[in-house]
Amino acid sequence: MTVSQQERRRFKRVTVSCPVTVFSRGGEELATGKTVDLSDGGAFVAIPMEKIETVDGPLNVAFALPRTTPNSQMIEDVACHATVLRRQPMRSDDHAGLALRFTRPLDLALEA
Repeated sequence: MTVSQQERRRFKRVTVSCPVTVFSRGGEELATGKTVDLSDGGAFVAIPMEKIETVDGPLNVAFALPRTTPNSQMIEDVACHATVLRRQPMRSDDHAGLALRFTRPLDLALEA
């Protein structure tokens, strides 16, 4: 990744794997997968290869973000609107990557 690509990013990315479901704005479930990384501005998710072409247009996205404190663990359910920035193959032949931009930035309080 070049320096110019890093400078374009407004939000810091954090590597986090959590379950994600992508829906059409009409509520139809399009794909389920896992986040690869996450920021307040968007997410990169891995979904099954056969679903990659069905995920397009304005989307609803739901993910279960793990949270921990010194004394507890919990799951925070997050739902938001997003658009597809790009699709790309992954190292695995059975999954593809989907870059999503959230319509409005979230305040996820992510730490590296």
